[in-house]
Amino acid sequence: MSHEEIRKIASGNGNKSGETINADEKLNSKEEKQVEKVLDISNDFIYNFCKTASKEDREWVKQNIAQCILEHGEDKYFPKFRSEFAKKFYPELVAKKKKKLSLLDRIQMLDE
Repeated sequence: MSHEEIRKIASGNGNKSGETINADEKLNSKEEKQVEKVLDISNDFIYNFCKTASKEDREWVKQNIAQCILEHGEDKYFPKFRSEFAKKFYPELVAKKKKKLSLLDRIQMLDE
């Protein structure tokens, strides 16, 4: 895919025609790989996800892949995209950052 085509998809102007698949359809449980952490999300997993996703979700995936390629390059886009994909579709996998307690907070907890 050319850089210009990627730019069009990132801006939402490069939609490729394809059949719409009902979002309620599920993959056969044998085909569907369950993910336990963000790093389990692979290209194949995202492709299989898109087979059953709504047209809007597929457009989101295409636009965000294209945007990540433009920002990070063809070789380094996937980790950023995978994080964004997980935040949108699998938020339970994204670890919430714990607030680091200051020294004062830690000392005050000793008195409680």
